[in-house]
Amino acid sequence: MSSNDENAGNRLMGSRESACDYNDDMRRARDVGIDAFALNIGTDPYTDTQLYYAYESAARNGMKVFISFDFN
Repeated sequence: MSSNDENAGNRLMGSRESACDYNDDMRRARDVGIDAFALNIGTDPYTDTQLYYAYESAARNGMKVFISFDFN
């Protein structure tokens, strides 16, 4: 895996500016039978804000989210 691939999730999660930015992903997942997302988090400066957005979007869209801690 290249370093670009390893950081792709960080760029995707850190670039969202509101809970609405998560809505399409939540709806598409729900529509195919997925009911929860694991949020793999570390100590990035944007983590708290992004967790808030993800939890807010999940609540609006009938989804569940839970934290998976990344200690690397």
